[in-house]
Amino acid sequence: MGSFGLMGKKNTINQSAKLLTFVREIFFNDVQDVEFSKSVYGQYLQNITDIEKGLVELRQKKMKQRVRKAISETIKKADESVEVIKIVRKSMLKYNSSFAEDLQVRQ
Repeated sequence: MGSFGLMGKKNTINQSAKLLTFVREIFFNDVQDVEFSKSVYGQYLQNITDIEKGLVELRQKKMKQRVRKAISETIKKADESVEVIKIVRKSMLKYNSSFAEDLQVRQ
């Protein structure tokens, strides 16, 4: 499922904020590397997909084995993480688009 899926909402928000700051400050302001930013965005999308696949598997397992508290807690944390990651994904896409447009205007 990936580490993002198991962190829970609060930790996912913290890690996502760090990632957005890193992308904005280093790759947009210093290096001006839109392609790397797009690759980070792609990895972020892959994280979302991996967590969602893991959620499906956990839900299937939960249905087969009666309700288990540990699985329920993992599902809850993963659901919260996916929610946060999707919000950050939208922000990252906006930053990428804005920066790419700004670079075109400068040239």
